[in-house]
Amino acid sequence: MQTHSLVADVEDLGADKPEEKVISPKIVDDTGHPQAPDLVEKNKAAEKIPATASKVSENIEKISAKDQGSFSDAGKSSPIRPDETLGDYYYRTYSEKDASDIHVHVWNLKKGDTFSDWRMCRDWLQGIFPPGEIKFQESRPHEHTYHAYLEEAASYTSTTHRIVREWHSMHKEWADFKVSKKKVADDENRVAQLKAKLEADQAKFEADRKIEEWSVASWKRKAEAEVALLAEERKNFKRICEKDNNEK
Repeated sequence: MQTHSLVADVEDLGADKPEEKVISPKIVDDTGHPQAPDLVEKNKAAEKIPATASKVSENIEKISAKDQGSFSDAGKSSPIRPDETLGDYYYRTYSEKDASDIHVHVWNLKKGDTFSDWRMCRDWLQGIFPPGEIKFQESRPHEHTYHAYLEEAASYTSTTHRIVREWHSMHKEWADFKVSKKKVADDENRVAQLKAKLEADQAKFEADRKIEEWSVASWKRKAEAEVALLAEERKNFKRICEKDNNEK
């Protein structure tokens, strides 16, 4: 009887005490808080069905569409927190089981966006780095990260300075080349004009020389005619003189 009553008491205590639920580590986010029920269901479904590149793209498009709406509505129906962007959610929900999936950009950029807006720069930077690289950088010691930053900044500045110097020199040389090209074109036009004038002068000289030659030939023919006429007149004069002498 005592044993039966003790078992009954234990059963009564177990019935009155609420059952404790153990939270699986897979449904807790990086901050230690339980994730939203819909996100847990999505993670369970993702564990059952491997995500392909097309499915990842579809999920990201759906999340992006939700992100375009107001954050007040997103807090009720979307796992993205009100103070998060699409990239923040993308990095926060990264896990090692998704490490083999294809990295799909989570850009919200449009073709007309420019980097004059810091938000566009943030979206672009959050889209190019895979979550594994983000986790790797977060796990690095602060001293190593600081040294890597110094090396990166110095190397980037040096490389950029060299590129800008070459770019500036190239544009200066290109400007000088354009000036020289214009000068050469002007010289070619001037040479063409002088050549045309020279050809015209040569043609005029040839014409004048022919005219002079024709004039000399004409005067020569006239002189020859006059000489012949003078010789004939001399013969006639001598004949007349001989005739007169004979008569006298």
